[in-house]
Amino acid sequence: MKATAGQTATSKKVVNQTTIHKGATKNYTVVSTAKPGTTLVIHEEFTNAYKEKWMQVTYAPGKKGWISSSAFEDTSIANKTVLRKSTVHSGATNSYKTVATINVGTKLPIHQEFTNAAKEKWYQVTYAAGKKGWISASAFESVSSTPGEDETPPVDGNEHVIEDTHLKVSVAVANMRSGPGLNFEVVTQSKMNDSFLSPEYAVDAAGEKWFKVSTTSGDAWLHQSVITLEDSSVDVPDYGDSGVIQRYNALVYADSTFNSKVIVGLAKNTSFTILSQKVTDGTVWLQISTANGQVGWIPDFEVNVNIPTKYGTKTSTVYNGASATAKKVDTIYLSSPVRVLRTLNGWVNIETQNQKRGWIQASVLSDASPISLTNGRTEVRNGQNYLVWSKPSKFNISYSIPSKNVLKVSGNLSQINEIKSKVTGVDSMKVEKVSGGTSVLTITFNPNYTYTIRDYDKELTIKVVPKGLAGKKIILDAGHGAKDPGAVGPNKTKEKDVTLATAKALKAELEAAGAEVVLTRSTDVFLELKQRTDIANKSDYDAFISIHADAFAATSKGTTTYYNASVNFNGPKSYTLAKSVQADLVKAIGTYNRGVKQESFYVNRMNELPSVLVELAFISNPTEEAQLKTAKFQKNAAIGIRKGLENYFNQ
Repeated sequence: MKATAGQTATSKKVVNQTTIHKGATKNYTVVSTAKPGTTLVIHEEFTNAYKEKWMQVTYAPGKKGWISSSAFEDTSIANKTVLRKSTVHSGATNSYKTVATINVGTKLPIHQEFTNAAKEKWYQVTYAAGKKGWISASAFESVSSTPGEDETPPVDGNEHVIEDTHLKVSVAVANMRSGPGLNFEVVTQSKMNDSFLSPEYAVDAAGEKWFKVSTTSGDAWLHQSVITLEDSSVDVPDYGDSGVIQRYNALVYADSTFNSKVIVGLAKNTSFTILSQKVTDGTVWLQISTANGQVGWIPDFEVNVNIPTKYGTKTSTVYNGASATAKKVDTIYLSSPVRVLRTLNGWVNIETQNQKRGWIQASVLSDASPISLTNGRTEVRNGQNYLVWSKPSKFNISYSIPSKNVLKVSGNLSQINEIKSKVTGVDSMKVEKVSGGTSVLTITFNPNYTYTIRDYDKELTIKVVPKGLAGKKIILDAGHGAKDPGAVGPNKTKEKDVTLATAKALKAELEAAGAEVVLTRSTDVFLELKQRTDIANKSDYDAFISIHADAFAATSKGTTTYYNASVNFNGPKSYTLAKSVQADLVKAIGTYNRGVKQESFYVNRMNELPSVLVELAFISNPTEEAQLKTAKFQKNAAIGIRKGLENYFNQ
């Protein structure tokens, strides 16, 4: 149709919000936006080379432009009546922003149907003039008055509701139970500000809610009184809204598919106006117009602030395509954080810390940083208080003791989950970033408390206990035994007999002071070195003392205490223990002080406890041999080592 002189031009009302261009394709500059309900005067119709019908309209006094005929077409494929009160979202899952609430009896025009990744059916609807959004298919399903035949009532007798809820712990320490009620046992605890996604809640007999969450200890339940609900909406701009690009080097496409032509790249913080929205192959696409009139399509991950973060599990190459033959664009390393844009056939499209975009194999990424301490919490184990952190992977941690009562934990950690709750014996805990972006944990203990730190494959633990020997757990290792006599003195004194007698005397001394003691051997038996360290490493004990007698020349003399810090994680505390034991031992037995030395003895090197190896005196020296075999010397040696341990646990 073409309007001629003397004719009255046709008028039409806009149904779908659409842009007006200088020419009859979307490639022309946008000159205006026509909103639903606007009446436009049509002057001419034209079908372009893409077989698209366009119309020339007056969009302002004296101003003409071209608009797609689809602006005036009702694109709905059906109408449905809402049978249960439901919310409309900006995308096809409940995690997208809620844009409207629809009451029962409302008739909605349906534009398209979509099944999301969770196998849920959703419909795109018009919920207000010119406003489209997504609503679950369940909104149009009648509410059954009886449960389905295949439904099994919950064993706890409570009403259960399947609903995603984002929540945060609002108290210092929250008990987490094995079921939704106070009659269920406490399986673990969470701390203030711990966040969870609950897929289900139960309503108990008192009408109060219990939220089901996942923990490292399995599923657990939190009561409504210890949590606050969080806003979980994804902040995608609605139609006609303005927004900004959140990613570096965002790509604008000619159509709502990754296979279409890239029109332009947009820098982070570029402003835009959203024109329309659609879902293609599970991706939400936004049609946008920039401030300079560029129009195109972007996937919603370009504008969402909260997109997933994953971490590198090893040094890996980032490519410019989903193939190992593509060009290299960047490299990520163990624990490097990356932002996830999308996935494709075992590959992940990411944005790196270097602001580079590319593809990497999914197998080299992890949901949690491999080098981090997560799920920080307090626990009571065997009646003693512990600080506990989970480790997503096996890696080495180190620590130092910068001053009295202060512990500093490090080890190239990308992040440390700080424990906010108050712990008896701990004055303060602080996590801070240092040079290189790694995290360091500094703990200041109360002057009346001490600690034992252990680095396991799956967790880091710090046992916080009152100072003093009382209640401490100590392993005593009498060197050699049975077929292995150790060194033999000029007068046939065997080292294995001296070490066992001294260990037994020391056990009596320590137990009298309130300590708990285990002997690796209490009789004349042979133990491999690994059997001795296994006893230590499988325990929750606080110290390991290996007792020996030295041998070299007849004139050699004195006492030495050895430790290991090159392999043993507890090298710093082993050194402190060695200094304390050596000082008190030589005072008690009156021998020459040969000092504290670092060595690679197996029982120290392969030990995970603070551990030392004591050489009491030289059995090869006739004078010291004569002393070593007496009960008096053994008793004095036991007293000296006991005092050394006492001073160690009082530091």
